[in-house]
Amino acid sequence: MIVEAEVKVLLAIVGLVGMAVGAMTLLNASSAGFPDGYISPYDRSTAVWVTGLAYGLLLGGVFTLVASLKGKWRRGVVGAIVVGLSWGGLVVLENCWSLGWCPPIYEQLTGTMFDDGQGG
Repeated sequence: MIVEAEVKVLLAIVGLVGMAVGAMTLLNASSAGFPDGYISPYDRSTAVWVTGLAYGLLLGGVFTLVASLKGKWRRGVVGAIVVGLSWGGLVVLENCWSLGWCPPIYEQLTGTMFDDGQGG
């Protein structure tokens, strides 16, 4: 049963990290455009997705933490999967400009040119 206790602690940590990252992402999304008010076309088009994934990350973290504290580690694993998938989606959306395959897919799906606001 020592392994089960370690899994519960690990799930609690995953839940806390998921909640923290979700809250920080929501904070970043709400302060988009600060201080000059400019929001790039890419950020405008993905704002709903980023907000939804951040809420998924926050709620998945809460679910994982509560499940681990109640001793329902199997449910906690499901919550940890939600946290991982939400975090992966956020990483892709926030780093799309540096991923070679992401801008062409974005352009093909939206029918617009990829503009992340970086000038040069």
